[in-house]
Amino acid sequence: MADKLTLKLVTPLAEVVAGEADMVVLPAHHGELGVLPGHDRYMALLSVGALRMTSGTDTRVFFVANGYAEVGGDEVRVLAEVCEPVASIDVARAKSAQQRAEERLAKSASDADIDIRRAQAALTRALMRQTLAGAGPH
Repeated sequence: MADKLTLKLVTPLAEVVAGEADMVVLPAHHGELGVLPGHDRYMALLSVGALRMTSGTDTRVFFVANGYAEVGGDEVRVLAEVCEPVASIDVARAKSAQQRAEERLAKSASDADIDIRRAQAALTRALMRQTLAGAGPH
């Protein structure tokens, strides 16, 4: 058993992270999943939330939205629909996305063409981005 994990985090557009970590915490669909070296094989459906990669005293945090994680031994492979470092979150853009989603949801009662699930997902992503950036939703 190695004393480090290898993390590979990719989106459909690019490889975001490839490196070693002591621990990785994933936003799994049914709650957070902590992974240490030697973890049993596991597949997880990802939700919207924070992926934390800890190495020594350094922790890197990423916003991820939807995807899959495959854990096995000393490897964690993540395919996320969306991923961005928390430090690069554009809070103004997230607030604007929140406002648009709330407006769509408000209109959904009178407009059958509005995709409620899509609007709710957009709202969830916008609120989580704000929370992770320390701006908190308003």
